[in-house]
Amino acid sequence: MCVYVFVLLFTYLVSVLMQELIQNAEDAGATEVKFLYDRRQYGQDPRYLHHRELANFQVSSNPNKVIK
Repeated sequence: MCVYVFVLLFTYLVSVLMQELIQNAEDAGATEVKFLYDRRQYGQDPRYLHHRELANFQVSSNPNKVIK
């Protein structure tokens, strides 16, 4: 149930965010809006981060995965 609520809330928030970005582009006079969905995941591997300390701030996109 908790995961379902998380996914539902996340999906709603993404939808609202996308609508807001499109509205902002329209208000600015844009005639085209493009979005890039990047499915790559880097996790907490410091080799892929700008600074090693940033690993502490990486969060999993999987609500079932616990990061220690």
